Amino acid sequence: MSDKVSKTPQADAKPEPSSSRLTQDLSQAVQNAHLMLAHASEKGLNLDTALIEKIVKARYLEEQGAWNEKEEASFWQSFRDLSQKIQPVTIDSIRAANHALRPQGWFNRLLGSRKPKTLTRRAVSGYVSWSLVSLAVMLIVQIYSLIGTTILNNIRDSDDKIQKMEEEIILNQKLNEIQKARAMELNKDVVVAKREKNIELLALWLRPIDLLLWKTPADLSVLQKTSSEKSKEDYERINAIGTSVTQSAQHPILIIGSYILPLFYGLLGAFAYVLRGLSEEIRRITYSLDSDIKYILRITLGALAGLAVGLVFVPDTDHFVSLNLPPLTLAFIAGYSIEFLFTVIDRFIMGVNRVRSRS
Repeated sequence: MSDKVSKTPQADAKPEPSSSRLTQDLSQAVQNAHLMLAHASEKGLNLDTALIEKIVKARYLEEQGAWNEKEEASFWQSFRDLSQKIQPVTIDSIRAANHALRPQGWFNRLLGSRKPKTLTRRAVSGYVSWSLVSLAVMLIVQIYSLIGTTILNNIRDSDDKIQKMEEEIILNQKLNEIQKARAMELNKDVVVAKREKNIELLALWLRPIDLLLWKTPADLSVLQKTSSEKSKEDYERINAIGTSVTQSAQHPILIIGSYILPLFYGLLGAFAYVLRGLSEEIRRITYSLDSDIKYILRITLGALAGLAVGLVFVPDTDHFVSLNLPPLTLAFIAGYSIEFLFTVIDRFIMGVNRVRSRS
């Protein structure tokens, strides 16, 4: 029975850390303390002479291996005091600003980039590159959408003009105004030619979307004929093509304006916030690898906030007109100031819950 009792503590005891691990931790702490001391000296921080002497002494004790219990305890107290003196700067942020690392990853190998960079420089180049890529894609999508919208509006304006001209031609014919009717016919032919050209441009604008959706592009051979070569069937076919392309163009323009562009604007707003915060952290030497987690989450939430604005705010609503702000601007603001957006949402939900609880 006594043997079992004597063996129980040994079985339940946790393994002690090895002396080599403790020695490595202490050695690393001494190196960190000297980096922190160098930073404090460069920034002109007011440090006690006794604190500096203890940090310097620790280096020589480490080199000579002359540590004892009293000296190690004194060093850890000095290490704690020094850490408090340099806050909000930490040893991780000091290393991120000063220690250069060789680029890693397939993209850097592809570009042949072998020049060592500090973590702060890598962060700046990474976030700036991704923000510029997002900006370029957003501009391409917005320009593409603007071109399609302009062509579609031109076709609609031409349809309205043609309808009015036809009514005026009929009226002039009834009033025996032959010359005015002929002049109006000539003007109508010009407008019809512009309409056909815009129909062709809109069909060409839809080609990338047709290829993406595996759709057969519209046959535009009838539009290549001259006015003298076109028959009544050709004009009917042109009208059918015009109706088809205008209806097909409305959906991608609506999707781009309501979903894709607000998402990109929210993303750009988040990137603007990240770059601003990153510049401040670099100035204060507070950037570390942990900051990337915060920034990545911020960028993701910015994109979601921009998409949410695109879903809620429609350009034709009275709320939009009263604010006098386009939804894309609101999406950018939401991406930049996510806290404000989610605070409003939380208050709205709390208000709804209170009303339900009272009822």
